[in-house]
Amino acid sequence: MADYDSLTGLPNRRKFRRDIDAALQQARWEDRNFNLISLDVDSFKQVNDFYGHEAGDRLLIVAARRLNATIGKLGQVYRLSGDEFMAICWADGHPTPAEMVAQFLEIMPMPITTDHARFTATMCVGSALCPADGRTIEELTKCADLALYDAKAKGAGQYVEFTQALQTAQDDRYLLQRELEVALDTNSLEVAFQPLVRSTDRCVTGFEALARWPHPRLGAVSPGVFIPLAESTGLIEQLTEQMLYMACRAALHWPNHMIVAVNISPVLLRSEDFVHNIAQILEQTGLPAQRLEVEITEGIFVYDTERVVGHLQ
Repeated sequence: MADYDSLTGLPNRRKFRRDIDAALQQARWEDRNFNLISLDVDSFKQVNDFYGHEAGDRLLIVAARRLNATIGKLGQVYRLSGDEFMAICWADGHPTPAEMVAQFLEIMPMPITTDHARFTATMCVGSALCPADGRTIEELTKCADLALYDAKAKGAGQYVEFTQALQTAQDDRYLLQRELEVALDTNSLEVAFQPLVRSTDRCVTGFEALARWPHPRLGAVSPGVFIPLAESTGLIEQLTEQMLYMACRAALHWPNHMIVAVNISPVLLRSEDFVHNIAQILEQTGLPAQRLEVEITEGIFVYDTERVVGHLQ
């Protein structure tokens, strides 16, 4: 009971630790290769929220069964926690782990039914090869998880095998994150203003504030790079507050009819502090509220719609 998951019947994290130790020893002694495969369910929380926890449990049970029917033929599948699965698959025969993953990804989207719902689900998969990608649990797990993260970034139901390029990209991203933190702490980001022109009479009605990062080593870093980085690392609130403050301060020197527009991340629109922070910046700068325009995208309504609408109102 201590080694197996009561819901799916799969071995659990405790058993996984022992088995991968044994697999690493066997790989060394017999000069064999195995794949460590990391998997999780796409949008598992949404299945739970929309269909209920009964559907979520059913999804995990079906996923375990379909994993055993495919990837499990080459080794052992484990449920580590929540919707997180792992598999150890020997990679020195036919079919290969990649072929079995492809087979699994074909059958996983088949409909799943409960007493009250019928739905579909997909999973993303990442894998690392022992010993080429790592010779310890920590190294292999890190590589498999990096591949999984890349798979999820590509979309639902994707499979990625680890390459050194993934590690390099993560190292570069981590370095850029540290440098963005320094840039924010030292107020090194700048704001550029794009004119808003009324088409009927070509009158400039205001400006849109755009974040710019003049990097001392890389030059001008694209907002398409550092804005998503800020969103995923929790730096977006500090970045947006700095942009709002600089934009509102600048607008004080414009004619009174001109507005300043600032893009607001969907991440911030779901924050409980969103309204308070904007009100505080308006109070600090003295800019009349009607001269600040909050720009949003339709993506904000995908999750927490009621809360987002409340904040906008």
